[in-house]
Amino acid sequence: MKQAIISTIAALLLVGCGTTSSQNPAEAKPAQAPAKVEVPGIPIHQAAWKGDMGVVQQHLAAGTGVDAKNKWGSTALHYTARGGQVAIAGLLISSSADVNAGDADGLTPLHFAASAGHGEVAKLLIAKGADVKAKGGDSKASPIFSAVKKNRGNIVELLLAKGADVNAKDAFAESPL
Repeated sequence: MKQAIISTIAALLLVGCGTTSSQNPAEAKPAQAPAKVEVPGIPIHQAAWKGDMGVVQQHLAAGTGVDAKNKWGSTALHYTARGGQVAIAGLLISSSADVNAGDADGLTPLHFAASAGHGEVAKLLIAKGADVKAKGGDSKASPIFSAVKKNRGNIVELLLAKGADVNAKDAFAESPL
C-alpha cells in the first residue's frame, strides 16, 4: 500500500513538472535581453543646438544624463535655448532637464534664449519654471540685461510681463535700461 501511494505521488509530480506547451522544450529559444541603445557619436549638446531630434532621443534612450555638462558647464538645454530649438527644449524639459541650471558662469538657458532672441524657447522655459530674475555671468545680470544688450524687444516685453525687474542692478550697479 505504501508503495502504491509513493508511486502515485511520484507520477503526479512528474506530470505536474511537464511542459504545458506543445513545443519541444529542447527547441525552445532562450529569452533575449533587450537591445542596448548605443550612445551616438555626436555629443547631445551639439545635437540639441542643431535641432537633431533623433540624436537627442537616442542619447536619452542610451542613458546620457539630461543635465550632463560639457567643459563649459553647459547642458543640452543651454544649447537648445541658444539654437532656438523649441521641440528639443520640450523633450529635454519633459525628461526632467533643470530649466535653471547654471553654466560655469552661472548663466541659465533663459539667459541664452534672451540673448539670441528666441521668444518661443523663452516662453517655454518660463512656463516650466525658469527664473526671470536669475543672475549670472561676470556682471551677475539677469536675462533682461541680455535681451536689452542685444536689442531683443520681444524678449524684454516677455520678461517684463513675467516679473523681470527693470530696476535690477548688476555687479556694476547698472540697470538694464
